[in-house]
Amino acid sequence: MKVFISWSGDLSKEIALIFYDWLPRVIQQIRPFVSPNIEKGKVGTDEIYQALSDAKVGIFCMTQDNKDSKWIHFEAGAISNLPNSSLMT
Repeated sequence: MKVFISWSGDLSKEIALIFYDWLPRVIQQIRPFVSPNIEKGKVGTDEIYQALSDAKVGIFCMTQDNKDSKWIHFEAGAISNLPNSSLMT
């Protein structure tokens, strides 16, 4: 199962990376995506759009600092519009 992990800001990024490492250890079928792992030279937005469209679950690492982040709200909207998807904060 593909899982999209969204973050914005330093603390949120640290939390996202912890989930990225931890989730497949707990549930081996999970294939998480987090944007810092995009290969150098790839078009970042294309990779993010593809990961959003492939994901069945979105985990959003929310903090006081990023609660108004337009990018996180965009990603949450993209995941919530997919059929049979789940959104977690």
